[in-house]
Amino acid sequence: MRLRVAVPVKDEEVLLPFFLRHYASFCDSIVVWDNGSRDRTTEWAAAHPLVELRLVQSDGHDQLAVLAAMEGTRRESVGRFDWCL
Repeated sequence: MRLRVAVPVKDEEVLLPFFLRHYASFCDSIVVWDNGSRDRTTEWAAAHPLVELRLVQSDGHDQLAVLAAMEGTRRESVGRFDWCL
C-alpha cells in the first residue's frame, strides 16, 4: 500500500522534525505546503528525503488557497498512491 501525506505549514521548525519522523515511518511521500514561513521550516522540509516542498501563494491567512493546494495534491495522487492523508 502506498501512502502520501500532505500538510500545510507556517513557522513550524520546532514541530516539523517530529512530524516528519513520525510520518516517514509509514508514508511513501510527504508534501509540505509552506505558507510563508520565516523560520527554518523550509530548511527542515527540503532536507528530508521523502518531502516535496511546495509554496502556497497566499498572504499567510488565505485558507482557501491552502485548501486548494491540498486538494490539488489529492487529485494528483489518484492512481499513484492508495491513500492521501
